[in-house]
Amino acid sequence: MKGSDIKLNNLIDTIFLLFIGLGGGFIGGGLMNCSVQRFLKHPLGINGLLFLLLFFTCNFTSDEGTEIEVILVRTIILYALFILLLKNEYRMLIVGFVLLFTVYLLDIQIKYYQAVIDKEDGQDHVNHVETPDGFTEAGYLNKINDFENVRDIAEYVTLGVLVVGMGLYMNKQYNDHKGSFSLGKFIFGTGSCANK
Repeated sequence: MKGSDIKLNNLIDTIFLLFIGLGGGFIGGGLMNCSVQRFLKHPLGINGLLFLLLFFTCNFTSDEGTEIEVILVRTIILYALFILLLKNEYRMLIVGFVLLFTVYLLDIQIKYYQAVIDKEDGQDHVNHVETPDGFTEAGYLNKINDFENVRDIAEYVTLGVLVVGMGLYMNKQYNDHKGSFSLGKFIFGTGSCANK
């Protein structure tokens, strides 16, 4: 397993697919029998289903022949990241999503530049041939390097924003539930929200 197998930009597709999947869960809730609905409202059921959804989504978005160890590590990282996203102060969550989407867009652009280089590699004298937009392979490599640097910084900033947002939200929950606050319930949920 290589470090590049678990970088954040390799996991973003899964995060967005997960939100779509969870949004779709609101549709199916009334279709399941009552005992399944009760289990899925329990924190164990919710977190177990989340982990399975993440695992299958990671497998779905991975290259064919990816080792199970890589998929499992991706799943655990995504699970932790998703918990971090869900237990966040809403303004910081919005900023975090904007930053995460920016990382995603940067990754798309990097892949595009790499595809141009790969296409041009089949030609002779690639370093001297200009593409229609006026760049040589060396120019594309410089652009890729620049975008990778910005993406790496954006990943760290995103993580920082989400950690701070989680701290703010945890502080709010602690103050709202002074006598009954539990870190386990905060992280894994209770199955329902208090009406306020």
